[in-house]
Amino acid sequence: MKTPKLIKLVLILAVVLFNTNLFSQVLFKAEVKNQTLVPADPTYGNCVYFDIYLAESTGSSGPFYLANADFKFFFNVANFTTPVIEYIAGSSQLYNKTGGSASTWYETGISPAFVPPNELSISINPPSFNLQA
Repeated sequence: MKTPKLIKLVLILAVVLFNTNLFSQVLFKAEVKNQTLVPADPTYGNCVYFDIYLAESTGSSGPFYLANADFKFFFNVANFTTPVIEYIAGSSQLYNKTGGSASTWYETGISPAFVPPNELSISINPPSFNLQA
């Protein structure tokens, strides 16, 4: 009686491990580019704008999943007064595996936060279930 239970357990474990490997993450490179100081932005006041570029690393291939990703940046807090971070709606340019735009799928899931004393955190929640392909 115990042998069939053991076989079931081994099969379940094999399926879980196999599926986990199927969805492993590729290596990527993240860069902050286009840093711009705008001393008198009409909407936001004194601002520093920047872009985050993500690219697949050389020699790595496969899907790149942003769901539940967290990007953390550390900065010199002495250079700022009352620092805050805000995502500018409509500014993402993300593409899916077929080259189509995926920006709108992630638009509502981008959550920036200032974490005292000197950390900027950008969290990306997954798109809704029907858009995850």
